[in-house]
Amino acid sequence: MRRGAHQRPGLSVLGRGPPPAGTRLPASHGPVARAQLPCSAHIQCVPWGVKHRMKHRMKHRMKHRMNVNTRFGWRRLAAAAVWACAAVQASAHDTWFERLAGASGGAALLALGTGDRFPGRETGVGAGYLVQQGCLGGAADGAAPAPLALAPVRNTASALVLRAPAGAQGCWMQMTGFDIELPPDKVALYLDELNASASQRATWAAMQARGLPWVERYTKHARIELAAGGAATPVVLGMDATLVRQGRQLLFTLLRDGQPLPDLAVELRGVARGAAAGAAPVAAPVTSAWHRTDAQGQLRVDEPPAGRWLLRAIDLRLVPDAPDRWDSRFLTLAFDTGPARQ
Repeated sequence: MRRGAHQRPGLSVLGRGPPPAGTRLPASHGPVARAQLPCSAHIQCVPWGVKHRMKHRMKHRMKHRMNVNTRFGWRRLAAAAVWACAAVQASAHDTWFERLAGASGGAALLALGTGDRFPGRETGVGAGYLVQQGCLGGAADGAAPAPLALAPVRNTASALVLRAPAGAQGCWMQMTGFDIELPPDKVALYLDELNASASQRATWAAMQARGLPWVERYTKHARIELAAGGAATPVVLGMDATLVRQGRQLLFTLLRDGQPLPDLAVELRGVARGAAAGAAPVAAPVTSAWHRTDAQGQLRVDEPPAGRWLLRAIDLRLVPDAPDRWDSRFLTLAFDTGPARQ
């Protein structure tokens, strides 16, 4: 799964920093990586990744620490990686921000994590994979909102915890892009998860008939509105969404490289205020509805019931100069509704 002025150091699978943009990562990177990588189940599970990512760095370490011969050690490691892959669900995994309790001094604590379905996070991400990140502060009279930086606090099993500075109205991030190959039997589920159009499905059917694999580069983007107006201003991301509140209606604008995204499938998912968050079980039912943007890349809806909400969308298209490869951009925008909204 998936550069910027605010890039910060982070741990990779073997603790030597993140891979460069476009790195190919089989899902057999195993449980060591799942807490730090932008996890997605499209990545193909094969033992190849175990040998090529870990052989030269871990060979002697394993030989002495495990007190077994090297061949037996690699068999155990490969088996563990295959088991870990089997535990990952095959679907489009979103990455989103969530506001946490416990901040002080006007700052906000945010959890950035990945999960199969909002609001249940499953894994965190490494700070080094954030190639762009930041927040917008309040604007003085007539002035542009002041840019602010997010500060990594700690990693947990299900999230990277970051601190938004006091006065932040909204925050965002973009992750590095990753190349993947999706197994053919998982493509239909993936297309369902992004509510793919008939033309996208027909394109894939034609590629299958030619014996071509599903090869894709994807990049993840996320925003969160911390106060009213905190997501109203576009930011320079590969994919972006703005939110403008107009009375009892919400107006979203979806953008790719600053340009509107018309006829894009967008899902709104919400959970009632007070329901369990993050990795904890969710007691309240989750509300979900699909929409499509208009010719200007906009979506207008009535404000939904009080609760925590997530707008999610995936813009999937063929690469212009490589028409047998796909390019996707994932986007989430987290926001609250109701009288308790800050």
